[in-house]
Amino acid sequence: MFSNIPRVILLLGLVLGALSWLIPGLVLFHAAGPYDLGTDWLVFYGAGRAVLNGNIELLFSPEQFTAYLNSTFSWWLSGPLQLHPWIYPPTYLLLVLPFCTLSSVGAYAAFELMSAALLAAGLIFGFDSAHRRRLTVVSVLLSPAAALNVLQGQNGFLTAALLVGGWQALRFVGRRCSAARCWACSHSSRNSGSLFP
Repeated sequence: MFSNIPRVILLLGLVLGALSWLIPGLVLFHAAGPYDLGTDWLVFYGAGRAVLNGNIELLFSPEQFTAYLNSTFSWWLSGPLQLHPWIYPPTYLLLVLPFCTLSSVGAYAAFELMSAALLAAGLIFGFDSAHRRRLTVVSVLLSPAAALNVLQGQNGFLTAALLVGGWQALRFVGRRCSAARCWACSHSSRNSGSLFP
């Protein structure tokens, strides 16, 4: 797989990659308590469960929504969350609702794994060389940003997968409509609006 890379460089890369997952984890554990992993995912999951239970009005009251999260996920949290409002567009619910039929832990794992797989698939099509494809995917998935994304339950993999997928559709297939759809879906994330004004 990585036969062209000297073993010492490969070993160094693997050690640094592992540390990139260990250090944010230790910081997160120290800062928020050992059971506060995935608090961003709790917002997505809590909003989806509220909608499925017919309580969509919770999403429009930040204080009530935070209280709902604190009471629903008290078993997961080491202490009450401070204000955690729903600040995503309604279209983002369409992306998270399918996961909300699973348990919160199962949904968290499934969302992160599926998003990471979509990002890896998008990155694979960007290179002619199999070696570069593997190296790029491993580098991205071992990065500190990937570690923080998973530890906090963020949607960075999904946003990046949609952005990369849009570029790949435009670059390799010449499909402007497919690229536009990917980029439009990426706007469901509150952070991606600054990438495409």
